[in-house]
Amino acid sequence: IDSPLQPNVLSNFLSNLRTASSEGFGTRAKNVGPTMDVGDVVVPLCGDLDKRQILAQIGLYAGVEYVICEIEEGSDEEGTRSLNERTAILRPAYPLRPHLERSDWPISLPISDVPLWLSKATYEAGTVLGTLMLAGTYLAIASILATVVRVVAVPSESMEPALMPGDAVFVTRSIFTRPKANDVVFFNPPS
Repeated sequence: IDSPLQPNVLSNFLSNLRTASSEGFGTRAKNVGPTMDVGDVVVPLCGDLDKRQILAQIGLYAGVEYVICEIEEGSDEEGTRSLNERTAILRPAYPLRPHLERSDWPISLPISDVPLWLSKATYEAGTVLGTLMLAGTYLAIASILATVVRVVAVPSESMEPALMPGDAVFVTRSIFTRPKANDVVFFNPPS
């Protein structure tokens, strides 16, 4: 089925993948906090559940896209600009579920309060790649189970006392080996 969205979705994914490959993935992801600017769409991430709860109480939810409305540059005692003391004023990039919405958008917080800020492109590319890897893993396991291994229930008393009726047994299907003496062989009963 041809859809006008398909080329757009694919080109967006490829563009995000190029951006993400330059910014890194996973534990090597580039923290864009020190370089983000007004208008950027960023995604805060925080693995520490206690810290995540504190951030949620002020209106910053991990994994939600935010638009940077304003950046206030910090400075040290001598008045020199300090990237570590930058403060972001931000709001969600899209409407949230009603129980997450707040009346005090936009919120303000020091950029250093969030352990990792990702660009939208890196977050989306990482999410898609992670999903594809998980789906690929499930498909590989399913194909192995469908072609190599089978779980069967013993249907009759013919193997007592070694195998009792109703016992579950892993059966390996192999075209590469032949049964040897003392092997247990399973076969489909004749119709």
